[in-house]
Amino acid sequence: MKILKIYTDGRYIPKVKSGATSFIALEVSSEGNRVLTESAKFYEMSKSETEDTYYNTNHKMEIQAILNALNWLRSKGYSKSHRIYVYTDSQNIQLATADWIRKWKKRNWKTAANTAVKNKDMWVKLDKMSNEFTSLFIQWVQGHNGDPWNERADALCKTIMEKQLGHEINIKI
Repeated sequence: MKILKIYTDGRYIPKVKSGATSFIALEVSSEGNRVLTESAKFYEMSKSETEDTYYNTNHKMEIQAILNALNWLRSKGYSKSHRIYVYTDSQNIQLATADWIRKWKKRNWKTAANTAVKNKDMWVKLDKMSNEFTSLFIQWVQGHNGDPWNERADALCKTIMEKQLGHEINIKI
């Protein structure tokens, strides 16, 4: 079974009401990692959109980055014949996919505190897409800690935001 590694990242900066997602797909072999694709997408909240807009938090952008990567994998036919490791620097996403989603579904999309799960629409989509893959594992990697692929995914987000906004991004998120 072939192995793929996908590194994802997402960011949203409220000050500029813009965000970005990125992913890098790698094929793993005995010779090392071969980059299959790198992708970055820019998201901007228009003046007419409200604070309930789909792309308006860093967390939502992190989830969207994984959704974008899974869409790409599906479009390339990688769903059945590969072991796929998706790396995110969001511990909440890793915990949600490993445990919380199953519990939320049993409680009709309520948290342990009996409140509605935030971003339910995105979690439902992520759960559905994840189930299309035979061997998909979402792993946590500590962000900004020297992992070269995680750093590259972060740089892709920053670069596309700077390009679209026309200025350097020096905002800590």
